[in-house]
Amino acid sequence: MAADGVYDRWLKDAQGWAPESDWDPKEYYEWFLRLRDARSKLKETYVQVDQTLIGEAKKVCEQHDPRKPGQGGAMDFENAAKLFVRYIIAYHFYQRSSFEDLDEKMIVSATQKHLGRIGVGMKDMDVAFMLQKAADKVPLRDAVKASFSEFLKDGENMTPVAMDWRFKVNTYDSTTAAVVAEITGGRKGMLLPKAAEIPAILKKIHENNTSMLPDHEIKTISEVLGTDERVEQFIQFRSDPGLPNLGDNVKKQIECAKSAQEAGKLDDLLNTAAGLEKQYLSWERTIGPAVTAIRRLGKRSAGQDAGRLADYARNHQRKR
Repeated sequence: MAADGVYDRWLKDAQGWAPESDWDPKEYYEWFLRLRDARSKLKETYVQVDQTLIGEAKKVCEQHDPRKPGQGGAMDFENAAKLFVRYIIAYHFYQRSSFEDLDEKMIVSATQKHLGRIGVGMKDMDVAFMLQKAADKVPLRDAVKASFSEFLKDGENMTPVAMDWRFKVNTYDSTTAAVVAEITGGRKGMLLPKAAEIPAILKKIHENNTSMLPDHEIKTISEVLGTDERVEQFIQFRSDPGLPNLGDNVKKQIECAKSAQEAGKLDDLLNTAAGLEKQYLSWERTIGPAVTAIRRLGKRSAGQDAGRLADYARNHQRKR
């Protein structure tokens, strides 16, 4: 047995060990930097992943071209693909938003801002609906297919009105916007004005600006919007930022998207979407490692002076 003096050499007045003794402000700070860097790359990764998915959806649309052999006329396969993909993106933004600590009231606008970057439009109500489906843990496949099927049904119903507006009315976009604004401004609660009220609404526009809406167009527009159902379909058509302004382009995109749906290819696209999200935008692939490390280090930091971390940050800030 060694003499007590030997123990005294190592143990007398020695600093005791505690878990927090392992806390290293350098390691803590470096993981915060990794978290910051992971978050800074998110928006770029969103674009890359979603552009890849749009490309795959476009291929499906091209493979199931609804035109008959020899039928002319250009098809906008990419924008037809976006009509479907936007529902997937909105669903996925529920999970994506958690990476950025977004307040719930900011998620819809953040989703729409991202959609705008990749040339996709979507109504705030539709975005909110998909976010809620994700929050309720409705499977991606069920949520997207149900919403897209409903959209296609509405799209087919609104196409005749869109076509009539294109070829019978054919007003400037500013005139169309004025008509839409007056109709939606005349809502009573959630109800749109009746078809019988349309002539009076148009006359009001005419009185305010004769050149914007000539007298002869009042009769034509009143006929095109001659039923309550047609008024509603017209507003649906013009209020969807994902649809083109021209009715013939709406018709082509709806037909193209429906052809892909009827071919049973949407399931393949949903599988691709889920795979891309898991590969590039899962928690583990983005902020997860940094968050886990910071949480672990935080548990060891009890009783430590936060000033040590602040000093380290000051001493290692970016050179200007």
